[in-house]
Amino acid sequence: MAVAAYASLVSLTLVLDNLHYRAEHHCPSLDIKVIKALQEGFHFLLNFVEVHCDKTGEGVEALWRKMAKFAFEAEDTIESLVVNELQWESREDAPDVGCSTFCQDMQKLIEKIEFMKEEIPEDIKKGDDDGGRLLHSMISMTVGSSRAIASTGESIMVGFDKHMNKILGVLTRDSSNLKIFPIVGTGGIGKTTLAKNIFEHPLIKNHFDVCIWVTISQEYSVKRILQNLLNEQENDKNGEGMAQLGERLHKRLFGRRYLVVMDDLWSTEAWDELRMSLPNNGNGSWILLTTRILNVGDYAGGSGNSYLIDFLSDDQSWNLLCKKVFAKDNCPYVELEGIGKSIAKSCRGLPLLINVIGGLLANSSLSKESWELIAQNVNSLGHLKDDDYCLKSISLSYDCLPISVKPCFLYMRVYPEDGWIDVSDLINFWVVEGYLKLGNDQHLEEIGEEYVKVLVDRNLIFVRRRTIGGEIEACGVHDLLRDFCIKESAKECFIYSPKAQHKKILRNPFIDAARLCKRYLCFDCSGRRVKPARFASVKVQKSKYMLADYVEGNPWSNSGSRYRCARCNKKDAIFLEVFKWDAPDGNECFLCSKRSKNNEPTNVALKLVHSSASASAVHLFFCDACEKAYSHNVSRIKLVKTISDGSYDSLQPSGLRYLSIEYAPDINFELPFAFNLLWNLQTLRIQEDSYKATTLVLPPQIWEMAQLRHLDVSKAVLPRPEVTHSKENAFIILKNLQTLSNIKKFMCAKDIFERIPNVKKLVISEPESPSDLSHLRKIESLCIYSGQNIVFPESLKKLDLKFCSMSLEDMIKIGSLPSLEELSLNLSGVQSGWDSIEGEFRRLKGLSITNCDVVYWRADDDCFPKLEWLVLERVQDFEIPLEIGCMNTLRQIELRHCGKCVEESALEICKEHRDLGNENLQIHVADNSWEEHQVNASSLEEPEVMDQILKARLIKIRL
Repeated sequence: MAVAAYASLVSLTLVLDNLHYRAEHHCPSLDIKVIKALQEGFHFLLNFVEVHCDKTGEGVEALWRKMAKFAFEAEDTIESLVVNELQWESREDAPDVGCSTFCQDMQKLIEKIEFMKEEIPEDIKKGDDDGGRLLHSMISMTVGSSRAIASTGESIMVGFDKHMNKILGVLTRDSSNLKIFPIVGTGGIGKTTLAKNIFEHPLIKNHFDVCIWVTISQEYSVKRILQNLLNEQENDKNGEGMAQLGERLHKRLFGRRYLVVMDDLWSTEAWDELRMSLPNNGNGSWILLTTRILNVGDYAGGSGNSYLIDFLSDDQSWNLLCKKVFAKDNCPYVELEGIGKSIAKSCRGLPLLINVIGGLLANSSLSKESWELIAQNVNSLGHLKDDDYCLKSISLSYDCLPISVKPCFLYMRVYPEDGWIDVSDLINFWVVEGYLKLGNDQHLEEIGEEYVKVLVDRNLIFVRRRTIGGEIEACGVHDLLRDFCIKESAKECFIYSPKAQHKKILRNPFIDAARLCKRYLCFDCSGRRVKPARFASVKVQKSKYMLADYVEGNPWSNSGSRYRCARCNKKDAIFLEVFKWDAPDGNECFLCSKRSKNNEPTNVALKLVHSSASASAVHLFFCDACEKAYSHNVSRIKLVKTISDGSYDSLQPSGLRYLSIEYAPDINFELPFAFNLLWNLQTLRIQEDSYKATTLVLPPQIWEMAQLRHLDVSKAVLPRPEVTHSKENAFIILKNLQTLSNIKKFMCAKDIFERIPNVKKLVISEPESPSDLSHLRKIESLCIYSGQNIVFPESLKKLDLKFCSMSLEDMIKIGSLPSLEELSLNLSGVQSGWDSIEGEFRRLKGLSITNCDVVYWRADDDCFPKLEWLVLERVQDFEIPLEIGCMNTLRQIELRHCGKCVEESALEICKEHRDLGNENLQIHVADNSWEEHQVNASSLEEPEVMDQILKARLIKIRL
């Protein structure tokens, strides 16, 4: 219960900090002394929870519940009062009575705080530490200060060599028909780790033409899985159904030797629905699947053919534990070895538990006392059955987390099974929920990054992908750990209020949905057309279809090809161009825009509305997930109407912190003046559903959004700020703003720079010239479209220039940037060549060049000393400098639609690296074809092989 109380109090203190800052700038005009008194009271409660969070007992749990509920209700009250105050001050004829009313209500909250203090029992204040508290104190509690070797977050294989070698031998030996290899084992035993290592093995890459990985999970969508198999993760834009996707997958794999890995299969139904799309090519293709259920494995692979994964032996368990704790094969401390082996044995040979307990040990004081206490706690669970034992073992590691990290870990419950979690989005939602407490001179995002590392070090989450700089870019959570988060969150009794909303605004949703589902059907039998022809535009109506056009099967003038019906095979058929009404059943959720079929509307009081209809009520629909998450207060949500142009309205919860709006291109969308009523908004994303987005003019009130952290729009103009108060320097600074994206005609003006001093990511187009961005001293990522005469900040780590005019002098300036790690160039002004001189690009790790008008590229030996990857796209004339071949840091060269001389120079560099002993370099050469060839680099000197490489559609060279 303490975790819920802590999370609610942290969220509330952030709201009060924002209110205090705004009150200092008279937006709104409130009594700062009253706000300070509130801050002091709630900070006392927060500090009390932090100190006594490990206390247990019925009285303590009741106290935590009261604190959580009180903080939640106080935040709701403050948000509503501030919105009322902002509305009141926006009225020209408003009498000056709002502040006194606000102070009276705040005084009531202060009195409740004092009452809450008096309710704290004396025995809680003076209680002694129990065993859990003692264990907690022996674990490294300072975030980022563990004395143990930090975990990489990647999977470690121990005891699986025999399994891996056997399966590799089976998959790569000569065979004919398509075969299935099921790997079966209990959850957490390492099935996915084994399958992943097999999938990524060079022997597999060289043996199969196509290798595809797809995760099924317990709750699955066949359509989504087929899209993943086709490597099309984006939303379906052409209305293809499962039959069409399955047919395309069948065609893509037909005739090719392929390996498809289906991870985490739970049912025979899922297998039946997917199996029909995978062709039997008679050439040794395989389907490798992992499942916890033996019946599913036998059903797919044949009775008795499932490959069972057994538990680790005691020696293997100890070896894995040593790798996790010490990054070595054995224990370097003699006094810990006996205790460590006892702990390893207690993990029952389950790799997941060994990893989790290993993370706990690695972050302990590495003393005999702390390990003995951990062993005592682990051994006390020996009487439990496997499922309960697993969850209780996980709870040992969870209990020793700092309380500041616990809400963040429990948030992992919201992600789907086997989900691919973007770390920047994860941290953003931690911030939105109010889980991150401000530290000393640290941004919340930096604190979130530390918390991610803590969870990786404890092996509670794992790394899926890292950036070129080694930072964690994507992560995941094991199913068993996710189950623990769900159960523990339910025990904590979190009280949630909607802080995020995903909104879609459509002028005519029926037509919009139909637009995505175009069909051509035979007029006689409703079969599908086969070949295209010209149209005759005659509108008709048919059944459940709309906007149908009459189409004749006339031949093209030269080819003689005609329409042919796939069902009745009639060549001169008449077809209808139709838009099928294929929209999902049900109503759109008010918060997440997902649809629910059976939910009844919920009556919500339309309070705090910036209109005359303040006493009205509205009917809102919530999907099952949102209704369950906000079941405590779904009917009490207070709303504000911020967006209305007469043809559409948009309602937002008053405490909103994250707002994503997608609107149709036929809507004249604007952000109104009332938008500042969302005074706690942190993230604003506005996207037009069109490739050619219209320019949105942001309102001046955007400069009053003191909490704004991320502003991402399709295309927008940022207005010049207005000083609305006579008091000198009394303007709000957007000190939290981290991201400012897609700003057109950006003005490099002092009054703008002063208001966004901490921005880290900036995406602008057509900035004024000259563009002196050197005043933005915290910026790390910069993308510019159509710019010239630019002065770059020295803090840049990532630079992306598109259609910019750059002289050779400009390139020298870019090369001298001291922190630059990634550079992408799509230029138009460099005509003759590019000379990279000694001392440039000292820290550059990644370089991408696209469509550049460069005739030659020369580089000194000392350039690009840390370059790891090079991407060239649609570059025809120049050769890659051979000096790049002298860098042993280079890992990958990728060529896309490049000229022959570019490809030949890349192969020369490949030879250079082979001579230097660099066996990690990969070269990829690709064009629009799906064909794939793999060539061993040892044969590069043979003329026929060189010719084969240069003619290949897709080449993958692995040294």
